[in-house]
Amino acid sequence: MVKKIIFVMGCFVLAVPFWFAVTRFTSDTNPFDDINQEFAEQPAATITSPAYFAILDGTQFTESTYPWIGYPVKIITEDQLLGPGDNLNTAPREFKIKYAVQTLSKRHKRVIFQIDSWVISAGDSEKDARKHVKWYLDILKWAREADPEGNYGFYNLPYSPAYALQKDKKRMHEYQRILQRLAPIMLASDSLYPAFLAKNQDTDHRYFSMMTQLYISKSFAKPVFPVVSHQYSMHDGSSTLQSVAAIQQQCAFLKKYADGMVWWSDKGEQWKEGWYHAVKPHCFD
Repeated sequence: MVKKIIFVMGCFVLAVPFWFAVTRFTSDTNPFDDINQEFAEQPAATITSPAYFAILDGTQFTESTYPWIGYPVKIITEDQLLGPGDNLNTAPREFKIKYAVQTLSKRHKRVIFQIDSWVISAGDSEKDARKHVKWYLDILKWAREADPEGNYGFYNLPYSPAYALQKDKKRMHEYQRILQRLAPIMLASDSLYPAFLAKNQDTDHRYFSMMTQLYISKSFAKPVFPVVSHQYSMHDGSSTLQSVAAIQQQCAFLKKYADGMVWWSDKGEQWKEGWYHAVKPHCFD
């Protein structure tokens, strides 16, 4: 029997294929058959809880007096690395990357690069995909030359499988193609930071997606620090405060399975204290 991970939430049981990033993915087979076969041959990660759970502060609040929500981690944004605007076709420049690492990281040895313009899709040509992968790898190379003691990774890698899990086999094939393209970046990174920012979806599917994404990440044998937030992202791009219960459940999930978590806020977001004290014992103690 092919081994699967069983995640129980209340009375809802999810059988999550452990190794999701298959390399032998053919159009004439059931995707989950391939996934389970790959897991049977390459059980790369475990479900055991880490010995130490790291809580990291990746918020970008302008206020300096908000309470402790983790050890500081430096976010270096796309405009700081490449310049403002759409940088889809903007190649990184060595001196600019090294300058950003040397001047912005300061005492923060853990750095997360956030580059939204280089999202790789299934529709990208092989040429464009290889170009962006090379640029990601260039940034890692130059960052390490600038500060060899740093710990480097990229925001939102690997991508969420939520959409693929809801759709037909074609979407799953596309997601697998994207993972194959992203694999060299994740293997070269020091840590992985998949984004678990809550979307407007039912609770069961949300946790199914998180569990699957976590084990995709763990299969690359890197420390995994999912990025989470007190904000709830809507389909129209707006956001609102998550319910206390949802934040508590997400923290409990991460503390059981992940190496740590990065608490996130967008640039320009203002601190709102109402949610903090209600979830502090579950998330930040």
